[in-house]
Formats: sequence, C-alpha cells, structure tokens
Amino acid sequence: MSENEDPEALARRFLDLWQEHVAASAADPAIAEAMHEALDARDGISTARVSTPSEIGAEERSTIEAQAKEIAGGAVRVTYDIDPSLVGGVTLRVGDLLIDGSVKGKLARMRERILSEAG
Repeated sequence: MSENEDPEALARRFLDLWQEHVAASAADPAIAEAMHEALDARDGISTARVSTPSEIGAEERSTIEAQAKEIAGGAVRVTYDIDPSLVGGVTLRVGDLLIDGSVKGKLARMRERILSEAG
C-alpha cells in the first residue's frame, strides 16, 4: 500500500479480486456465499431468503421481492429454496426478521396457543 492509497479503496480492490478468485475456482460454496454477503454489505445490499414448499412463478417472486425491498429499506438480494415441510405459504427472512406465513408455522402457533390456554 502506498502512502497515497486510501485504505477503503484498497479493501474494496481486495474484495473485488477475491470475488474474481472465488468465481474462477472450485472454492467451498460457504466461502463463496460469505464473500457475496461481504460484498453486498459493502455495497449496502441486504440479503433475503425465501422458502416455499414448491417452485413459485415470476409474478409471486416479484411481489415477494418488492416486500423484501420495502422491509430492507433499499436494495436486496433474494435467494429462494424449496422446503416441502412448509406444506403451503412462504417464509421470508430479511436480516434478523423472519416473517412466517407458512402452513407449518401457522399450525405451530395454533398449537402453542391451544396449549397455553389449556394451562
């Protein structure tokens, strides 16, 4: 690092080079995911994860992504996964916030309510 080089610019350049390295190699997927998260955090992009019991269409994805963007208060990168145990509905995690609209989650909350009322 030269005396005139900004430490933030150096870190940004390092992350960019590392991203290229990860993309070009057969690195561990967890490392690649962590790197993407670091780059997103650097760029002010939040991460959201959507789980559904089956594949969803483009229109549903668009609606969910708009909600995730509103919750995050800005740009968001959304990843999707399939979880058949949800039965129906969707779960959306943006940062530490979990919105559980799944049938599995609703049944669990109903069970807890019944058990707490039964005393």
